[in-house]
Amino acid sequence: MLKNYLIEVLLQRYRYCLLLLFLITFSNPCHSNPQNHQETAGQFQQQLGTLLSTVAQKENKTTEVKLSTAEKQWIKQHPETSVGGSPDWTPFNFVEENGKYSGIANDYLILIAKKTGLEFKISIDQWSNNLKKISDQQIDILPSVYYTEERSHYLTYSTPYFEMLDYFFIRDDLHVKTFADLDGKRVALPEKYAHIELLRKHFPKINIVTVNTFSDAIEAVLENRADMLYDTYASLSYTLKQEGINTIIPFKSTRHLGKKSIYFVTRKDLPILS
Repeated sequence: MLKNYLIEVLLQRYRYCLLLLFLITFSNPCHSNPQNHQETAGQFQQQLGTLLSTVAQKENKTTEVKLSTAEKQWIKQHPETSVGGSPDWTPFNFVEENGKYSGIANDYLILIAKKTGLEFKISIDQWSNNLKKISDQQIDILPSVYYTEERSHYLTYSTPYFEMLDYFFIRDDLHVKTFADLDGKRVALPEKYAHIELLRKHFPKINIVTVNTFSDAIEAVLENRADMLYDTYASLSYTLKQEGINTIIPFKSTRHLGKKSIYFVTRKDLPILS
């Protein structure tokens, strides 16, 4: 039921509105003061929730999802569909301090649930474990996934719902000016990240330090166990600003390698969900 047209029609408007809110919120001068980060992040989430509600109301009036008899029967026979969530990949896929699953991916799931009748059961785990679980058919859906050819053998990808620009962020005491200056430096990345494959191909002289989670990667740089991060600019800039970290700064993008996208993915053996 995660039909390509459903994700594209229901969520594309939200993507552009989200980007606008992101730019407005984080161009605010209050972000120069770390004490204001938490308040501004809260305002951002509140604005985002209001916007999402408005978009959902419009879509409820204008978009009708017609399920086939087989799809309706599958939903009836499967009252819950399992989703693997991340603990900390803000703002896309994370758990709030109160333990509530949140982020853009969850907002998308809420919209899809309203349109299809699917009931999602969210379980939280680190990325490498979630990838193994869906490969072992222990969960049905992952909501924020980069494409790799190897993963395509056991995952079915949706229409991409967010375009990413990957970026190196470095410690502010690292004296580098070019990509060549990164040779021999250490980059912290969560285990099984798609970025690892890309770095090994295009930046083979960079040393990769694998960690468990996105937050662990940031901690590795702060504790001088690594020199830099490599992830989507939106996620890194959002998280570092929200946590008031100003000693890890943007360096260079890998725009020349092409932008990447994130997708919903489902198990290959469940084509009815794709």
